[in-house]
Amino acid sequence: ASGNALTNGINTTGQQTFANTVSLNGTYNTSGAAFSAANTATLTGDTEIRTAAGNIGLASVNGTGNSITLNTTGTTTVAGNVTTNGGALLVTGGTATFSNVNTAAASQTYNSATTSLNGTYATTGASAIDFNGDVVLDGNTTLNVGAAASANITINGTVDGAYALTTVGSL
Repeated sequence: ASGNALTNGINTTGQQTFANTVSLNGTYNTSGAAFSAANTATLTGDTEIRTAAGNIGLASVNGTGNSITLNTTGTTTVAGNVTTNGGALLVTGGTATFSNVNTAAASQTYNSATTSLNGTYATTGASAIDFNGDVVLDGNTTLNVGAAASANITINGTVDGAYALTTVGSL
């Protein structure tokens, strides 16, 4: 499929590949195969991508108040910005790589064994950024939850990498 608005999700036993921009809403389940969107994925509703052991690859994600969940025991790779403008970002399982990425989401939770970061990760409102695994810095990285006393940055693992880590908010 390419460039089509997909409003109810898709369940397949094979790979789901979108070469052009795509609108996502609902659950996309590949039953173990890969999911990829080579251009901007626009969230028109809360979206979950489930691939079991298949990899997830996204160029960038844009949404207005909608959340995205990326669920795989494989590898999640995001190469562009993730902007949910009030929605949450949840990454579960496997390893996650965010390269030269700026994120802006209400809350951000990374439940991957290892999350590789390079860029700026900011929350909107008084929301947290949580890493429930190891963090590898692949470039200079900023974690920004703002000045709200109720917003925290939590890293439940090690931090490794030869780059700067800047935090704004409570660590």
